[in-house]
Amino acid sequence: MQCHASYVVTDPKGSIVVECGKLLQKKGYRIKILNTINFGKSMHYNPFAYIHSEKDILKLVTTLIANTKGEGKAGDDFWVKAETLLYTALIGYLHYEAAEEERTFTTLIDMINSMETREDDEDFQNPVDIMFEQLKKRDPNHFAVRQYKKYKLAAGKTAKSILISCGARLAVFDIQELRDVTAYDELELDTLGELFRGKFTANTLLVLTFAAKAFHVETDERVEKVRECLAGAIYACLTSHEDFDTAMITAVNHSGRSCAVGSIAGAILGAILGAKALPEFYLECLEPAMILMELADDLYHGCPMEMGSRMFDGDWDRKYLHGGK
Repeated sequence: MQCHASYVVTDPKGSIVVECGKLLQKKGYRIKILNTINFGKSMHYNPFAYIHSEKDILKLVTTLIANTKGEGKAGDDFWVKAETLLYTALIGYLHYEAAEEERTFTTLIDMINSMETREDDEDFQNPVDIMFEQLKKRDPNHFAVRQYKKYKLAAGKTAKSILISCGARLAVFDIQELRDVTAYDELELDTLGELFRGKFTANTLLVLTFAAKAFHVETDERVEKVRECLAGAIYACLTSHEDFDTAMITAVNHSGRSCAVGSIAGAILGAILGAKALPEFYLECLEPAMILMELADDLYHGCPMEMGSRMFDGDWDRKYLHGGK
């Protein structure tokens, strides 16, 4: 195994460290692990530790918004922009004014939770309002103050809706496991490949163990689609199981995936009722009808296996395995 560089690898199965960890440690590697499947096996990671400028604050907020919107849910542009202003203001305050141990998602959530609004009292100030008011007196041009001022243009009812949206978006960070993992940073991502006096301080293996979000969402959606199609097909078969034509009309006359539902319903009814139950006009439009009938008969009578098996069939072998030769 080559041990001449730092590596960043994804490891959904969680096997790389077990298989290669000891070797890399002997070679002087630092091993860093971020495990979002089992947080108990993960090192601590705090994105706030990598903020060094106003630009970094905007990057973190943009990343947060982009990765918590849900699949296919862009959201209303006004609310997203309003949330962005509030996140930018609060994170800016934490970065420039809070102690290092307070620069976490936990503190951000606590600040949002304390931001009470009163629709009937526009002059009411919650604890966060008071904090920003004091900061404004000390530094009117502060980055966080400028962003918070824009957020405060919202009326009480609108501000309440913005806070609800923020709370919903950050709900995942409010579970205890994530509060613990993001309490401080051990990954030291900004030191990967770092040079010291012309030499690398140490090679690093960064292992990211996580389930690919997009894959699982896509898989869940596909499963749901299959369930819908199967349910529709079974309904059509149960309600008109003695009349193929009526069942097929039921299967395809809807706004869902009519092609898939019709195909499944046709397969089920065909197996139950047999070819004789198919109306003649269905077969007239089916170009390779005879070929399909022959294939169906062959499948029904079995699929003989390899030469020498008691199930071996010379006709099957000649027809399907050797191209009719």
